[in-house]
Amino acid sequence: GSNLSKFLWRTTRAPASVDREIQLLSRIFSLAIERGEVETNPCKGVKMLNAGNVITRYLTPEEEERLLPVLTGRRSHLLDITIIDLHTGMRRTEILTLHKNQIDFIRGSIEVIGTKNGKSRSVPIHPTLRPILQRLVEKAGPNGYLFENPKTGEPIRDIKTAWAYALRDAKIEGLRFHDLRHTFGTRAIDGGAPLSAVKEVMGHMDIHTTMRYVHATDEGKRRAVEAAARGSVKSAPVTNLPHKVEKAG
Repeated sequence: GSNLSKFLWRTTRAPASVDREIQLLSRIFSLAIERGEVETNPCKGVKMLNAGNVITRYLTPEEEERLLPVLTGRRSHLLDITIIDLHTGMRRTEILTLHKNQIDFIRGSIEVIGTKNGKSRSVPIHPTLRPILQRLVEKAGPNGYLFENPKTGEPIRDIKTAWAYALRDAKIEGLRFHDLRHTFGTRAIDGGAPLSAVKEVMGHMDIHTTMRYVHATDEGKRRAVEAAARGSVKSAPVTNLPHKVEKAG
């Protein structure tokens, strides 16, 4: 791992460029593992050179208003996938491989089979998702996958082209599909959810991964300032301060 970083660094690239190359190589090896070409990812565990400057990209409310309306027609499946991601924070592969047996309407949860660390988890079904999931379960393919390729009977694998054209039509730049997962984490923390709960729902192995979403938005920063002000003695009205009441005579 360290030798790989040193090799890339000797080519005089900027730290951020080295990080992107390592991430790209890691993704290539991950795909190779999925296809059975290799058994291990030599990039796993390699530390980023510029890790402190990583910016979490997320979908803003204004961008969401432009994106959802263009996910129609042949992209309608992408609308379902996007809404599921925004309400669960699931990984792309976890969503695309969803099977109807994973949806438990009685308990109100999705039993997610971990694709990154192999650890399964339970994600609550938000009321917005229930009718969408009910429709998808009812119309699931012969093999039970919610997003099944009718030609192969397997889950669909590639949404990159549809996603790219959707972003173009919505006039959104620099947003990866994976950033929808970041959007869930950011909104959950901004909404006051405990870090531990967000960690469990998103399937993070390390709480430090979850902490990237703390105050990631301007709204989160504003709430932090307001919370600090509420906790300040100086901001409290004088009439609310405790005082002694002397008894007469």
